[in-house]
Amino acid sequence: NPVYSAADRAHYLGHAPMPEDVLLIQRRLAQADVIALVFPIYWYTMPAMVKGLFDRVICRGFAYHPDGTPGALADKTVRVIMLTGGSRQWYESDGIGESLDNQICRQTFAKYCGVKDVELVYVDNLSMGDDSSDKRKAAAAQLEGIRQLGASLA
Repeated sequence: NPVYSAADRAHYLGHAPMPEDVLLIQRRLAQADVIALVFPIYWYTMPAMVKGLFDRVICRGFAYHPDGTPGALADKTVRVIMLTGGSRQWYESDGIGESLDNQICRQTFAKYCGVKDVELVYVDNLSMGDDSSDKRKAAAAQLEGIRQLGASLA
């Protein structure tokens, strides 16, 4: 559930334990060597459900501590795999790519969480609903690239 609740706020303020549904995800992230976040870019940022993951799961007391020290994600490898309808070049030329890199990689993961190995990965030029042969070939090439990325990180 991506909705930040009263229970999440109570935990943040130190008045209650972490909600159980969040603990389950945090345990899995803490055990992982590599974390891949995969989501489409909507209106130049992550969808609300992914933002809810950041708000509820990648939070103070787990991913970073109130005194500024990194938490459970510090030694992880993180790849933020962004699905886009436009080209990587378009996102980079308009400053959107820089904004995403700053917000997600440099601020959230590097600065707050202490992750040293974090990168944005574009899966770009996707066409929703286009089932043409050319689009299928392009999608297959993108999937192969992601498979190779996964193999290189395993």
